[in-house]
Amino acid sequence: MEKETETSYERTSKVNGQIVHERYDRRAKSGEISIILAERFNVAVRGNGVEPATLQGAIKQMRHGGARRAGEVGRVPQCRRLMQPAGRQSA
Repeated sequence: MEKETETSYERTSKVNGQIVHERYDRRAKSGEISIILAERFNVAVRGNGVEPATLQGAIKQMRHGGARRAGEVGRVPQCRRLMQPAGRQSA
């Protein structure tokens, strides 16, 4: 889905050959990028007060081998990563 206004956008693109979904609010400088890793984990990178490049950089760091176990989640400055099996909703 592609949607863009003067203050925000929502789009689907490819990063490292994988499909990602991106939402960003330019006014609030906040957004989210989500990707499915290892055909099992839905990984979302969310940030407030950050530029889109910061969120995109965090997703680019994710590799298939980086999701060896669900608890193995690193810290990215100004961003929070959440890992959960694909298809499950976070509480």
